[in-house]
Amino acid sequence: MKTHIEHIYLIVKWHVKPGHLEEVLEILNEVKTKSRAEIGNILYQAYQHTENPNEIYLYEAYANKEAASCHKESEYYQQLVAGKILPLLEEREVKTLTPIFGE
Repeated sequence: MKTHIEHIYLIVKWHVKPGHLEEVLEILNEVKTKSRAEIGNILYQAYQHTENPNEIYLYEAYANKEAASCHKESEYYQQLVAGKILPLLEEREVKTLTPIFGE
């Protein structure tokens, strides 16, 4: 029996360049839909900072390392995130987390 410890959790922070927020949000909506449809995706949720709308936070969870790698290597990720969104960001920070007490 597999445990939840194998799950991969990510918190991603994007700081969008001024003037590009609407474009990023439009692309992100497509990324969200495709990500949630992936085998091995447990959670893909985007949030916007209340006081600074150009700060976007993504909460992602994957069944295991392989599922997380497949997500990042997928054709749509390379095209939409790496190709279109990342050039529109001032800053990007990715944190990989492990549950302390399980789920």
